[in-house]
Amino acid sequence: MEIDIFNYFNLAFVCCCLIFSVLLLIIYFSKKNMDNIENGIYKNLLFLDVICFIVSIAFDIAIFNYDLGDLIILYKLYYASLILWAFCLLVYVFIITIESRENIYKKIVTMRSKYSLMFYISLILLCLFEMIIPIYKRNISDYSFGVIMGPGVYFFYACIIIFLILGIIIVSINFKSTNKKKLIPFYIISILGVASLVFAVLIPKLSIIQLWMTIVSYIMYFTIENPDMKMVTELEFAKTQAEQANNAKSDFLSSMSHELRTPLNAIVGLSEMIISSDDISEVHEDGKDILKASNNLLELVDGILDFNMIESNNLELVNVRYNTSDFFNSLTDLIKDDLNSKNLEFRFRLSDNLPEYLVGDKNKIKTIIYNLLSNSIKYTSEGFVELNIDCTIKDNKCILRISVSDSGNGIKDEDISFIFDKFYRSSENKDSSINGSGLGLAITKSLVELMNGKIVVNSNEGIGTTFFVTIGQDLSQD
Repeated sequence: MEIDIFNYFNLAFVCCCLIFSVLLLIIYFSKKNMDNIENGIYKNLLFLDVICFIVSIAFDIAIFNYDLGDLIILYKLYYASLILWAFCLLVYVFIITIESRENIYKKIVTMRSKYSLMFYISLILLCLFEMIIPIYKRNISDYSFGVIMGPGVYFFYACIIIFLILGIIIVSINFKSTNKKKLIPFYIISILGVASLVFAVLIPKLSIIQLWMTIVSYIMYFTIENPDMKMVTELEFAKTQAEQANNAKSDFLSSMSHELRTPLNAIVGLSEMIISSDDISEVHEDGKDILKASNNLLELVDGILDFNMIESNNLELVNVRYNTSDFFNSLTDLIKDDLNSKNLEFRFRLSDNLPEYLVGDKNKIKTIIYNLLSNSIKYTSEGFVELNIDCTIKDNKCILRISVSDSGNGIKDEDISFIFDKFYRSSENKDSSINGSGLGLAITKSLVELMNGKIVVNSNEGIGTTFFVTIGQDLSQD
C-alpha cells in the first residue's frame, strides 16, 4: 500500500487522542469516586478508549512496513474494541436514564454481581463474534469509500447503528422521569456520533471515530461523571435517605407505642375488673382475655427483640432434631383463633415425601411460617389462607419448599420491591386499622437469609398473594 503524508497525519491525530484519553484517565482516578454501577461502566469506557487508540496506533505504524492485506487481524481487533466501547456507552445510557425508576434501579443494584457477569459475558461474545467474521482488502484504487470490506465491516456498522437507535429509544421511553440535565450530553453525543459515522464512511483513512470517542469521554466527565459533582449528588441522596429512614423510624415508634399500649390497657383494665368482681365465671372469662392480651404483648416484644438481634448480628442458629409431622401440624394451632375470628377457610397440605425427622432450627422455621400466615390473615377479609409444605432431597439435604397463599387484598406492583424493607409500610396500609408491628416480613426475610434460604413473593392486587420460601435442612442420621 502506498504511504502518503495522510498516513503520518492520521498517526499523529490518533496519538493526540490517546494522550488526551490517558490524561483524563489519570485525572479521573486521582479523585475519589463513588462506588456505583454507572461509575464502573464509565471506567470501562475510559479503559476501552485507551485500548482502541493503542490498537489504532499499532495499525497505523504497521502500515509503514506491511501491506494492508497482512493487517486484517489488527483491523478486526480495532473494530471489536469499538463495538465493545459502543455497547458500554449504551448500557451507561440505560443505567443513567432509569435511576429515577427506583423499583428497577434497586433490583439492578441488589443483583449487581449477576448483572455485571451478564455484562462482561456480552462484551466477550461481541468481541469474539467480530473477530471470527471475515473481512478483506478491497482491491480498488479509489479509497473514498473504504479499503476494507466484508461481513465484519458490515457487522461493525450495524452494531453502531443499532446501539445508537437503542440509545435514542431508551432516552425517549424514560424522557419524563430522567433528569433533563443528564439528557443534554446524550443529545450532543448522538449528533456527534451520526456525524462521525458519516465521516468514517466517506473518509475511512481519517480516524474520526477516535475523535468522537475522546469528545464523548470529556463531555461525560464534565457534565455527568465529574467526581466532585457525583460526590455532592451522592451526599444529597444519602441525606434524603437518612431523613426518610429517620421519619420511618419515628412512624414505627409511634405505631409501636400504640400497639404496646393496647394490650397493656387491656391487661390493666381486666385485672381491675377481676379484683372488683365476685362472679367466678366472669373472672374466668376476664382471665382468658388477660392471657390473650399478654400473648399479643409477648408477640410484639419478641418481634422487637428478634429484630434488634438481627440488626446487631447476634442471632444464631440452634439446630435440633425434630419430628416433621408433629412440628408442622402443631403450627396450625397458633392461628386457629385468628382464623375463626374472621371466618376464613384454612387449607393445609403436608407432602407425603417429607422425611420423618429433620435437623435444623425449628423455632426460626416456626417464626417464619407464623409471620407469613398471620400476615395473610390480617390482609384477607374473606376467602382462604393456604399453607403448603413440600420438599426435595438433594446431596443429603432436605430442601423445604414452603408456600403461604391467600385470597386477600394483594400487593400493589410499586410496593412489592419494598415489602421486606425495615420500617416500610405501603401507602395503602399507613392509614389502616390493621394491627401489627410492621416488622414481620423484615424479620422473616432476615431469618430465611440467615438459614441460607430464599423468599419470593407473587401477588395480584385484589386477587391474593403467595409467598414462596425454600430452606435447607439436614437429614437425621438416627
